[in-house]
Amino acid sequence: MTAKKINYQGDVKLAKAWGNVVLKNADMTLETDTLRLDRIKQEAYYQDNGTVIDSANTLTSKIGRYFMELKKYQFLDSVHIENP
Repeated sequence: MTAKKINYQGDVKLAKAWGNVVLKNADMTLETDTLRLDRIKQEAYYQDNGTVIDSANTLTSKIGRYFMELKKYQFLDSVHIENP
């Protein structure tokens, strides 16, 4: 993950990244302005617009959650997908 700024609270294992946040794994790229990460639950989530790009799709939504262990997403509010 890259971002302009990251704040991490080690005692509760919560992080907040903001400013051109990019989260990548082998299969996809998530881009958003602010991303919160819960290391205990192994979940990352955004609440103010995000874009997920994989080999076949570009998906945008206002709210989204990424479950890291399952490598699955949940998208809520204003979801739009582009797929050729």
